[in-house]
Amino acid sequence: YNIQHKLTFINIIFNGKISFSLPTIIFNKSVIFLSSTFNGRVRFLCLFKGDVRFNRSSFYEIASFSGSKFEKDADFSCSTFWKDVRFEASMFNKRLTFEYSKFKCGIKLRNSVFMGEVNFRYSEFENIADFWDLGFEEDVDFSNIRVFGAMVFKNIKFKSIVKFTDISFDFLILSECLFKDMAIFKKINPCKGLAIFHLVNFGESENTVLIDFPLSKTSFLLTDVRDITIIADAEKILD
Repeated sequence: YNIQHKLTFINIIFNGKISFSLPTIIFNKSVIFLSSTFNGRVRFLCLFKGDVRFNRSSFYEIASFSGSKFEKDADFSCSTFWKDVRFEASMFNKRLTFEYSKFKCGIKLRNSVFMGEVNFRYSEFENIADFWDLGFEEDVDFSNIRVFGAMVFKNIKFKSIVKFTDISFDFLILSECLFKDMAIFKKINPCKGLAIFHLVNFGESENTVLIDFPLSKTSFLLTDVRDITIIADAEKILD
């Protein structure tokens, strides 16, 4: 199917299953869902040639965008996912935004490539967040996130600036990750979460900063931290 027209849905409630997963579905124009409610499962396996927006929407069942390709911006900001949301074997050519979104169950991003900026600022993760086998070509921002479970990054290549500033978490695990540019990690106080860095390569270690990551709650396993700047009790120092 080759859909030529722009699609816009505002304040719509979808009670049944939504599925666009035939072998080839192409959206040539923008696809926009604003303040919409999805009470059934959502499945998109498509080529999106225009902008994609799912802003201020609620997903009450599993939502899958696995296998889809996004040629322009994809924006899921201010949305709530009550069940798993999945982006596996997906391709993002431009910006991806999840700012102020809430993940009540799990999020899976696996085997995908991100060519543009990625923004998760001010998002909340209440269960498991899996980021596996991913490549990020541009800046990635996880600032001000709250993780009430575990956030796992495994086999990730960050080729540009990465920010984890003013974050709070229960568990943060980075395994077999490569940071090729500046990386900034800063916990908020109080945050008693455990952070594990396993086989992490900081390619620009002199531009890597960890702030308020106490060594009693931070493990560096097979990770070279000799040139990394580690600052404890930053608020006291600033005072």
